[in-house]
Order: sequence, then structure tokens, then C-alpha cells
Amino acid sequence: MPRQLIVICTLVLIICLGAANQAFADSGAAEKEIERILDLFEKAYLEEDIDLMSSVMSDKGYTLIMSRGDDPSTVLVLGKAEGLQAIDRRFDQVDFLEHKHIDRRIKVSGPIATSISTIVDRMDSGQSIRTAIYHIFAREDEGWRVVFSSNLLLPE
Repeated sequence: MPRQLIVICTLVLIICLGAANQAFADSGAAEKEIERILDLFEKAYLEEDIDLMSSVMSDKGYTLIMSRGDDPSTVLVLGKAEGLQAIDRRFDQVDFLEHKHIDRRIKVSGPIATSISTIVDRMDSGQSIRTAIYHIFAREDEGWRVVFSSNLLLPE
């Protein structure tokens, strides 16, 4: 009997390790896909490509923009179409020479992932801006999509 128990425990351990390895591999692939989406955001800004921007955003998602954290009247909540219109207006106003997500921190948890990074924008006007940003991604039928974006309020 003890020998059968050892065999059963060994098989269970092998199955669990295999599942853990598969989950780790899935998480690694998801993290690479999130990296790719952040890269596509950068490309969309530099090429002013609203269609590319739209392709990585979920139809169910939204954007929260906080101009000043201490003033609730400066908070905008935009659906996908409104968010894309706002970005398109920004493209008309500013030529981006650089739009980079740096210090990327990505966490994948099953069908949901988050990223926190700093966006470095450099415009043709000579202005440079750094903005902390938070994204939530969901794995949809078509693949990973951004479902939420917001700039972060950082302590002063």
C-alpha cells in the first residue's frame, strides 16, 4: 500500500508541476503580448495612426483622465470612441517625436493583466512630459486588449 501511495503522490506532483509550468509559460507569453501592445501604442502616437490605436483597445473599455488630482472637476471619463477622438485631436495639435513607455511593470493574472509605466513624450515644440500611466488588459476572443487606461496620481 505505501508503494501505491508513493506512485500516486508522484503522479499528482508531476501533474501539478506540469500545470504550474504551463501557467508560467502562458503568463510569459501574455507578458510579451502586453509588451507588444505598449509598443503599438508608441508606434500609433509617432505615426498618428488612430486605427492602430483603436485595434489594441477593447470596445468595452474606457479611459480616465485626471488633469489635477486635487480637483474632481478635471476628471474625464471617456468611452473608446470619445477617447480616440480626444487622441486624434491631440494628434492635430502636437507632433510627437517620442512617445515611450519606460519602467514597464507588467503583472499577468489569468485573463487579466496590468501595467504601470512612465510615458515619456517629446514634442516638436521642444516640450517634454513624463506621465505615470496605469493600464488594465483583458484577454478577449480576438486577443489581449486594453480595457482601462488612466494617468496615475503620484504623491508630491
